[in-house]
Amino acid sequence: MKKNYLTFFINKDKKGEMLQTFLRKNLKESLTLKTTKQILEKGFVYVNDKIERYGSYKLKANDKIKVFKNYQDLLIKKTLKKINILFEDEYFLVIDKPINFICTDKNIHNFFKKKYTLIHRLDKDTTGCLLIAKNKKVKEKFIDLFKNHKIDKDYIAIVDKILKRDELKIEKKIDLLKKINNQSKYKVSNSGKYALTIVKVLKRYTDRTLVLLKPITGRTHQIRVHLNYIKHPILADTLYAKSFFSKRIANRLMLHSYKISFLHPYTHKKILVSSKPLKDIIEICPHAKDL
Repeated sequence: MKKNYLTFFINKDKKGEMLQTFLRKNLKESLTLKTTKQILEKGFVYVNDKIERYGSYKLKANDKIKVFKNYQDLLIKKTLKKINILFEDEYFLVIDKPINFICTDKNIHNFFKKKYTLIHRLDKDTTGCLLIAKNKKVKEKFIDLFKNHKIDKDYIAIVDKILKRDELKIEKKIDLLKKINNQSKYKVSNSGKYALTIVKVLKRYTDRTLVLLKPITGRTHQIRVHLNYIKHPILADTLYAKSFFSKRIANRLMLHSYKISFLHPYTHKKILVSSKPLKDIIEICPHAKDL
């Protein structure tokens, strides 16, 4: 049976740190201070098997911190309120996926109160265009389009360091490396599956580069693995990069699903949907505002 809580044991190095600071560092989500306080106030956090509602609590060596996983329901409810619909007709819709939204059909059902289904997925911290079918038959149509490479997807990302070439193709096979805390990590490997990503420089800064990305294939974590392979990881991609040359601090993965285009599977009309980058990307790369 799966545990419905997360457990942390405090070592001497963490002694004296405030509980709210510890939670923001150690929970997977990019939590604001306000949201962290709400998680505490609602009784999701226990210290030594007693509810602790105060974020100012100072940790002691050997404290046992228990965080009940249903705190994620609070995050989902907060996130769902912010979802914008970029395109909709009787067959499908494209939403502007927010940060911290976990791509599952359950979360889609909770928001729309209908049994819509995801056509593809984006990582939790990746924002932008996300395709959703209104029934399984429509989904099957889109799966065929994806298999036949008839859906074009453009992403923008902020990558570490200055990328010197204006445009390049990364054509490297990708395979599963290992799983870390139930999260899969991938690697470039000759034994993996074929993957191709086209990279185009949009703007260079002193220690980072704004790039446009077109994944021709659709392997899991393809963009992240390929960019890390060429030594230009996406800012804040701590799953693949241990450190960053850039001094700019990013609080989440700097990857955005910018555009998606295809021929409508029923009307056969050209569909093009785009999503504006969020403020956090623009603050680090102001040129993204003009996209």
